[in-house]
Amino acid sequence: MVCGVVSPQEEQAGNETLAKALARADIVILDWRLNPTTGANALPLLERILSENQQHRLRLISFYTGEPDREGIRKEIVECLNSLAGSDRAVVNDDHSNAIGFRACRIVVYGKPDSSVVEPGTVVNEEALAERLVADFAYMVEGLLPSLVLTALTAVRENVYRVLERFGPDLDPAFLVHRACLPQPSESQQHIVEHIASELHGIMDDAVAQWSPTGIEAIEQWLLGRFGNRGIVLAPRAEGAQGKRMSHDEVLAMLKRGIEAEPGPLKKDGKEFDLLSHGFSGGADNSRELDRRLAAAMSLRQVPPGAWRELSMGTIVIPTEGDEAAPLLCVTPRCDSVRLTCKTAFLFLPLTDAKPHTPQIVVPTGDTQLQRMTISLNPSQWRLVDFLPDSDRQSVLARGNGTDQPFTFENASGEEYRWAGELKAEYAQSIAQAIAERMSRIPLNQSEWIRRSEKVGVR
Repeated sequence: MVCGVVSPQEEQAGNETLAKALARADIVILDWRLNPTTGANALPLLERILSENQQHRLRLISFYTGEPDREGIRKEIVECLNSLAGSDRAVVNDDHSNAIGFRACRIVVYGKPDSSVVEPGTVVNEEALAERLVADFAYMVEGLLPSLVLTALTAVRENVYRVLERFGPDLDPAFLVHRACLPQPSESQQHIVEHIASELHGIMDDAVAQWSPTGIEAIEQWLLGRFGNRGIVLAPRAEGAQGKRMSHDEVLAMLKRGIEAEPGPLKKDGKEFDLLSHGFSGGADNSRELDRRLAAAMSLRQVPPGAWRELSMGTIVIPTEGDEAAPLLCVTPRCDSVRLTCKTAFLFLPLTDAKPHTPQIVVPTGDTQLQRMTISLNPSQWRLVDFLPDSDRQSVLARGNGTDQPFTFENASGEEYRWAGELKAEYAQSIAQAIAERMSRIPLNQSEWIRRSEKVGVR
């Protein structure tokens, strides 16, 4: 842990230098009045900190002030944050600290002991400030999944040397040989990235297995913290019916052994699994949305805002013409999506409203909307669309239309398709396998007596 105290010298120049110094800090403490002479507040410095390159860095910023009107200070902070460029909005959390959430940043306002107006829970002695802020920072990553993420990422940071040893500078000549022998030498970088990812995967697996941040003990603590010993209540499927109650012991047994082995009050075939969403979320209105968000996180690849959007297997697009245009899933193999020099046809599978007993994915249909949809495996519904590749990248690229505008692909006829998301490679490959299995079925006109006998086991 490295700590430091800095103070601006001149108003504008000092802010620029100071903001760069603070950009890499996890916790920043600011006095509301940085300049006692002019009475200028710290909002310009806050803007500079949040406008640096690391806009999505996990960060806690605390204003520690003797000003009596802390509610007014929070309002000024919210107005300042909402005036910044971009679509992000500040959100005041309804908790004991009235913290302000903005992007990956959490902002709190605490009063000094000599403040003339006292708000319960917001006055902190200087000796206790560090402990309070560490607790606030920990609150930002509280929960089972955040603990899992931090355990995995901490292991990566602590074992960087292992990856560097595996891909050390002594292998540079071998890497150049590999590059020279490739039909497309520029792909050599991505080849190594894939193997680096595999190494990191192994490191994270080992750490999570060792520390078990989402093991049954951590889960029991989560249940006790959320519900005490009350257990959970499962929403009824029929309107007006009474919900089913699961005791704490029944919930814990289900989470230890699974819903088939320990169904509790649920039906033993496991078909009432959807009722658990309501129970574990404490009856939240968005319980089904939480399920869709996790499904999306597990199947969709996160693409940084400034990264390329290349059309290939797993790319989800939505035609821009027509309000009811159905999303399309590209299933052209990745090897056929690169090294393109002329107009090329790409194969798309339509996505329709979710139907039972069909392969399904969660599709981003808007900025924050997720929809469960069925993948059409009926060849009569598949579509071929011609695209012209980018001459430099030799692949089909999406064009960005401004900071807040979506990326769009343009086909050879000038029609546009909005980029909606990207399936993870293994998920897209599983869909390709399902297509191959369907296409490889052999139709047989066999004896109906034999077919029915096979089905029911008649001798």
